Amino acid sequence: MPIEIKNASSSPNKTVAFDFSDKVLAYVVGITYWKFSFGSDDHHVKTLLLSLETNQPNSTQVTATITARLDDDTGHGINNGDSLINVSCIAVVTAADSNITLANANGISSGSSSTEISLPSNTLSIGAAFLSGWSLSQSADHHVKTFQTTAGFKQSGNLGQITSQAQMIDSSGNFANGAINGGLVAASTAERGILSKALVNQQTGSSQDVNFNVNLKDASVMLQSLTATFGSKDHHIKSIGGGCSGWKVNGQKVTLNNAQAFITDDSGNSQSNSDSSVSLVVFAIPA
Repeated sequence: MPIEIKNASSSPNKTVAFDFSDKVLAYVVGITYWKFSFGSDDHHVKTLLLSLETNQPNSTQVTATITARLDDDTGHGINNGDSLINVSCIAVVTAADSNITLANANGISSGSSSTEISLPSNTLSIGAAFLSGWSLSQSADHHVKTFQTTAGFKQSGNLGQITSQAQMIDSSGNFANGAINGGLVAASTAERGILSKALVNQQTGSSQDVNFNVNLKDASVMLQSLTATFGSKDHHIKSIGGGCSGWKVNGQKVTLNNAQAFITDDSGNSQSNSDSSVSLVVFAIPA
């Protein structure tokens, strides 16, 4: 009952494939990093959307079709060549594993929770939700002051739910309250095939090590929450995104390239680093 991780990178509106060593019996897909851009200019924002439609076309492969939108009211849309989404798939292969739950839930309205998900135990070593998409749209386009999206986890005995926060605001009272898609990894204390550590409220362009104190063979860094804000004022948007853009497994450590959120316009305005951040969960597979 091994657990495997596969990672992929893509421009928007394409399908990526995760190829595993054996039959996939359970899987979950999440976002590790994203960058949306209008390209050379900045614009107001009407819709900001990212979704992963997953499928299992054969026994050893999982696919994710990535849909991304960043648009205004006047025909300007996302520049695919200047935009990027990194995604990760965690899967149980070969034999079923009753000590772990892998699940995705879609369309969870902001401020609410998913339907109940069966957990492997009421005592968990891992209970971590993360983002696999979101949808925010307004009736008209506006400046953006703050974009925020979060996937959380709550537990009641042997049942769990993914909780949602998703909103986009300007400085004039315009407000988009949307929905998220979320993923969940829940493992009982008997599970030995996967480890996790949380990194909360990170905002750094520097590398950092996460030490698991056992030798590792693979890892994934999933995005749990992101707040990108200009601070006190709103502006047009040129680019927006964040997460962890890459990592390496070094013995007992996972070395992250960065952990940050960003938002920019075309006039030199960018995120307030004191008010912008990401929360991440690092999953690791023991060697």
